[in-house]
Amino acid sequence: TLLAHFGYGGAAGAIYGLTSDAIPAPALGKGAAAGLLLWAGSYLGWLPGADILKVATRYPARRNLLMIGAHILWGTAMATLAELLKEEAQRPGLKPLSTAPAPHRHLMRHV
Repeated sequence: TLLAHFGYGGAAGAIYGLTSDAIPAPALGKGAAAGLLLWAGSYLGWLPGADILKVATRYPARRNLLMIGAHILWGTAMATLAELLKEEAQRPGLKPLSTAPAPHRHLMRHV
């Protein structure tokens, strides 16, 4: 379940990364909206539709507020990281973080 949850979040983050530049809005706003859409699509949509969980409206308001807040937090953190990675990739003379060599790789030869 944990692996599926992180895989689903990772896939959602990848979709965000591919589509976010097409939306003219600040990164934090886009990230919060992405988190909210992910929550709504999951807890009001496919999870109850697949008979995995009850629809969110059948849970207490406090639980829903907690889950909405957690998804908004996830969305804003994901959007912030995506923006940092995009900025890093655009710096002249620097490689993106994902392809940069390990800073102390030469020290690992003797291990």
